[in-house]
Amino acid sequence: MTKKILLVEDDITLGDLIVLALTRQDYAATWFVRARMERDGEEQDEKLVFMNDRGVETSFNAGQLRDAAKTFEFALVDYRLKGSAMEGLEVTRELSRHGFTVVACSGLPSLNDQMIKAGAVAGIEKHEIFACSRGLNGETMLQSLTRKRP
Repeated sequence: MTKKILLVEDDITLGDLIVLALTRQDYAATWFVRARMERDGEEQDEKLVFMNDRGVETSFNAGQLRDAAKTFEFALVDYRLKGSAMEGLEVTRELSRHGFTVVACSGLPSLNDQMIKAGAVAGIEKHEIFACSRGLNGETMLQSLTRKRP
């Protein structure tokens, strides 16, 4: 059965490569490049709005986020989201608050550490994703991404 991963990565080339690597391991990635909060007064009316690489927006209210958290094995979130109203740190807080398992994915360990403090379960440098996706040896992708490396 194909497992689902939520990917939040602004770099189009890198996003394409990550999706390809995940697909080869039988994962389906739902990929977004930008995020913003939409507020219509009350907190219960807040929506997290994502945009994909084609400019199509998808919005989630709190209930929809909680439901989505149950369908995705985890979310892989970049720290720096160029052109986005929200950075990965804020996205991590929102997703974690609604039950998502978040793995920080930045080129800098210090940025991953900030995202872990904001609710991510682990951090991985981007280049490590490809090593993890090559040979899982019975592990899930989440186990491989969160395993301590020497």
